[in-house]
Amino acid sequence: MYQRQVPLILIGMLMLVSLMVIFITVRTVRRNQCSKTFASKSYLKVHMFSHEGIRFPCDSCSQSFAQRSILKAHQRQVHEGIKNYACNQCSKTFARSTDLKRHELIHEGIRFPCDKCSKSYSEKGKLKKHQIEHEYECDITYT
Repeated sequence: MYQRQVPLILIGMLMLVSLMVIFITVRTVRRNQCSKTFASKSYLKVHMFSHEGIRFPCDSCSQSFAQRSILKAHQRQVHEGIKNYACNQCSKTFARSTDLKRHELIHEGIRFPCDKCSKSYSEKGKLKKHQIEHEYECDITYT
């Protein structure tokens, strides 16, 4: 009996194309109220809360959130003080991975210098905040 064998690369390409078709199909899920597209129906559902005005209030403070998961993260980080992200170099702990990554720049020695004075900062955001101060400086000299 003769069997025809399909090269593995062709099988891989067919699988990739079928995954792309699935992704493109899901990506076009739209909400009638706006033109945003979402990668999945679950992201669409979360976004719908913003149109419907559904908020999840925090029992411990006056803040409210559009997503229950963000409320839970807020409660863990702010009110329970849970800090699961520790710096490998100085053991300082953080509630969010993004805060740890920002902190790690300090150890890398990366600095963002101000082009108007001699100050430099470990974060771009801090430099931008500083540069706003220069915008309001008066350059008129009275004699």
